[in-house]
Amino acid sequence: MSYTVFFMAAVWKSIFLKERLPWDVCHPEWANEQCFVRANVAPPFGAMSSPIAMNGTVPILRFLWRNLSAVTVKLQPSPEQYFERYVLQSSTKERDFTLSQPGPVIWQLALCLIFCWIVVFFCLYKGIQSSGKAVYFTSTFPFVILLVLLVRGVLLDGAVEGIIFLFKPQWHRLLDVTVWRSAAAQVFFSLGVAQGPLMMFGSYNKFHMRVYKDAVIVCCLDTLTSLIASIVIFSVLGNLAFQLDVPIGTVAKGGPGLAFIAYPEALSKLPVPQLWAVLFFLMLFLLGLDSEFGLLEAVLTAFYDEYPSLRQKKALVTGAGCAVCFLLALPCITHGGLYVIDLMDTYGAGFAVILIAFFEILAVFWAYGLKRLQHNLDFMMKYTPSIYFRSCWVIIAPLILLFIFIYSMADYKPFATNDPDGKYPKWADGIGWLLALASILQIPIWAIYSVVKQSATSCRNKLLQASQPTSEWGPAVLEDREEELSYCYGQQGTTRCDSIELNRTDRGEVYNCQDGTTRLRPQGPNYCQAYDMRSGLDNPAFLPT
Repeated sequence: MSYTVFFMAAVWKSIFLKERLPWDVCHPEWANEQCFVRANVAPPFGAMSSPIAMNGTVPILRFLWRNLSAVTVKLQPSPEQYFERYVLQSSTKERDFTLSQPGPVIWQLALCLIFCWIVVFFCLYKGIQSSGKAVYFTSTFPFVILLVLLVRGVLLDGAVEGIIFLFKPQWHRLLDVTVWRSAAAQVFFSLGVAQGPLMMFGSYNKFHMRVYKDAVIVCCLDTLTSLIASIVIFSVLGNLAFQLDVPIGTVAKGGPGLAFIAYPEALSKLPVPQLWAVLFFLMLFLLGLDSEFGLLEAVLTAFYDEYPSLRQKKALVTGAGCAVCFLLALPCITHGGLYVIDLMDTYGAGFAVILIAFFEILAVFWAYGLKRLQHNLDFMMKYTPSIYFRSCWVIIAPLILLFIFIYSMADYKPFATNDPDGKYPKWADGIGWLLALASILQIPIWAIYSVVKQSATSCRNKLLQASQPTSEWGPAVLEDREEELSYCYGQQGTTRCDSIELNRTDRGEVYNCQDGTTRLRPQGPNYCQAYDMRSGLDNPAFLPT
């Protein structure tokens, strides 16, 4: 997000000063002798790395003829040097920064990061009340921008070739486990799977909200949005390749390079490039805000649930959370910050999330049990999942995740072995695994603790006891708990639930009142009467039998 704010500020500066986009020239402030502007290089040399003077006036053929040794030098287009040498400042005239020598914090990016967290704070400081209103804008407006960019992109020359390049499969890449791991990580990140936001936002729904419909709609819209965004990107890249008369594979980049190098370069070739650049980076910023809302609110909600008194100090807690996140992000905006982000993305958002999702499936559908979950879905939403969903939950999804994780481990290569430039030291992978284990180990640690604290004597009974829902498990609101009991016992005293729900009667938590209803008694033996008094009717018929 701080990169996005930096680029937006640079675009607005070019608008006010009536200059070209800053990455569309090789400026002496940050460019070196290897920088060139692709638009100033005539084919066939546009397809290769070709030097050009800072003002772009030296004929390329004469330069190459007089300096044949320069052909072997790896040259960079101006957008790439702008991002690496001016935004990230990962390389200067004096030195190149690495993960082991990241250098100091870049103050320009630090200001951008402060701005981002201030925006997040003011959107979340009232909790779900303020974030819910902000999401109405941050979730919908990017779609407007996306549709505008889509219409503009598909009408460009060369857009069709770019779209064909996007959808034309490369079958040999299916054997590359990195593709599968990246696809899984992208789906998890875009949907918020195995990271908390879905459960946090879902907890604010009404008890009988039919969320299964929302889940299907969200998944379909997420897939559709990803396809539209891909078409937006590759249609413009196709136009860039058309203008330069080069294969589209030479201008397409992955990772941060796609959003901050390839696409900005393509936008600079459009009419009124500042307009399209503002729209594009504004869209990225709003999408980043959406993601940050969910992730931070999930953490804050966990604190509120554990310490309810903090709900009265939401502004203070939110401010503290934003401040802590800002400090944790500082290593990412040093001169070597992109290497830190790459390490965190590989180990934190790759291996860890896949394994956490696998254990979540085991916990819900195997330990808690598909039968109990079906009962919950039927009681809350009057919904019975089909055989397809039950098969995916119990068998297909965990097997796919386990396959991707095992295959990733078998094909695992440390950063140092794939780093000829020496940007990653040998200890980098150790740090990466510590990041991954910091979240993964929480699962076995708390699982062992839950088993050990059980009152049973044998290990087997402790394990069985730990895997059963406790007597407190159930709807949080009292009326919903009573409705669940009525659902379980039925009209003729028969039960449609398992012994877990019925065990509440064994613990003396259930009273059968004289009016024929069944009620819980968290408030003591006179709860039936107290319940009726709470609704404004003092009826002695509600005394317990």
